[in-house]
Amino acid sequence: ALTIHDTAAVLQVTYSPDGTRVAGGCGHLVKVWDAATGREVLSLQGHEGTVNHVAFSPDGGRIASGGRDGKVKVWELSTGKEVLTLRGHTDVVHAVGFSPDGQRIVSGSYDKTVRVWDAVTGQSTLTITGPSDYILDVLFSPDGKRIVGGSMDKTVRVWDAATGQPKAKLTHADRVGSTAVAIGPDGHYLVAAGGGQDVMIWANLDGDRYTPSGPTDWISCVAFSPDGKRFASGSGDRTVRVWDAATRELLFTLEGHAGAIGWVAFSPDGSRLVSASADHTLKLWDAATREEVLTLEGHSGVVRGVDFSPDGRWIVSASADHTLKIWDASTGSEIQTLVGHTQPVWALAVSPDGQRIVSASWDMTLKLWDVGTGQAT
Repeated sequence: ALTIHDTAAVLQVTYSPDGTRVAGGCGHLVKVWDAATGREVLSLQGHEGTVNHVAFSPDGGRIASGGRDGKVKVWELSTGKEVLTLRGHTDVVHAVGFSPDGQRIVSGSYDKTVRVWDAVTGQSTLTITGPSDYILDVLFSPDGKRIVGGSMDKTVRVWDAATGQPKAKLTHADRVGSTAVAIGPDGHYLVAAGGGQDVMIWANLDGDRYTPSGPTDWISCVAFSPDGKRFASGSGDRTVRVWDAATRELLFTLEGHAGAIGWVAFSPDGSRLVSASADHTLKLWDAATREEVLTLEGHSGVVRGVDFSPDGRWIVSASADHTLKIWDASTGSEIQTLVGHTQPVWALAVSPDGQRIVSASWDMTLKLWDVGTGQAT
């Protein structure tokens, strides 16, 4: 495997839209690596505090970064130059993102505000208030007309991206962060899960709120099917539940794990669902028959991350046992184990072409894996 070391913790990583670059915050720096070779392409210095979040522009030409210094910075990748510094927040910037057309940037801060910026001029065009505690996550809806934010005040809020007017407010039993918010592929529905026992949904992101019942413990994850018609939730009660996004009806409950569910993911064609659990296993389910198809055994620790390959032929999982494993999605056989991390692996991403996997660990490293060989490329 290819290992990217840094003396500071890597808090978040992301692929460029074309899958050729990986970027992340490393201490006070924004770093960019070649996704094929792992070579460090850029080390961008300018923040005066830890970089919490980075985001590529839709065309992949720029990166926005938010840091503990309360600033948002925009970098030009072709030159490695800082082109904009967005000043206005008075506390840590925890989340940043581009609008779908790349013309605006949104940021969320511990100062309890969300700001929208002109991505060309750097001017602040909108300041949104309302949350009474830290903003943990912000993002634009797929059509760019709404902004969704999750806060430590136990709410998820939806605002009009042009005016900042509130459109919806969802209150949870616990704080809401990025792992618990999902927007459907068509931008029509939003699902958010809190630390309590509630899954909630809006239609049209305009305040049509519904709270289905079912889980009897905290909800750890939510995921939409590729067509946006269903969503799945994983819970501490060891179940996976699948819901109809339009009617809000609970379609079925999947039982079989002996531990809490840490992550769920649909296959690219929506026909299957995979769940990762604290019982050290993964389970593959048929989304039509609702039957358990396979149990993937091999990890010796909590399985926290899981995803399908873009073609749906294999599954990759990340575990507290310090390894990642690649599995055949048809037979459940283990194809290979990716060994190299020295601490639990809690995050992974598959490149758009399915040729590489990036993983992040508590050992303060990123690793880039060649899917075909498991070796450095």
